[in-house]
Amino acid sequence: MNPTSLSTEVQIYERLKKALLEQYKLETDDQVLLDTLDGATTLVDQLVSLVRQVQEDECTIDGLQKRINQMQERKSRLIARAEKFRGMVSKTMVEVDIKKLVQPDMTISVKMGQQPLVILRPPDIQTPVSFTKKLETYSWDRAAVRAALERNDPRACEVAKFGEAEPILTVHTK
Repeated sequence: MNPTSLSTEVQIYERLKKALLEQYKLETDDQVLLDTLDGATTLVDQLVSLVRQVQEDECTIDGLQKRINQMQERKSRLIARAEKFRGMVSKTMVEVDIKKLVQPDMTISVKMGQQPLVILRPPDIQTPVSFTKKLETYSWDRAAVRAALERNDPRACEVAKFGEAEPILTVHTK
């Protein structure tokens, strides 16, 4: 159904309604008027058809949303599985001291990543200002603390340390 057809039908309905009201002096909610208009035009049928299409579309929307949710759950499971397998490969390569695997379709290499920053305590009033960011409350400026630890700044050693670096697996496909 197109808007032009509905618009044309509204015009016909309105003209007929006006003519019947004037000629027979009916009330706008008179059942005879409503029945006559319903029989003489397709406006009511078009409106009902549109509402049925809306209901069908809403059912389709609900079904699509359910499918989207299922696919998002599947995506999450696949991401977790990929991370697990990647971790298994990198851990195994580190354990057996294999740095690089060259295959016809890919090259796999492993190296140690950057040591993670482990904050030992929350910031407080005695924390050097250069290690914090002003928000609603103080929070650690991790980049500044990392830089200070790398310089062996004793103030940084009181609040943070480096953790164990995790291996980074790199796969280049050909």
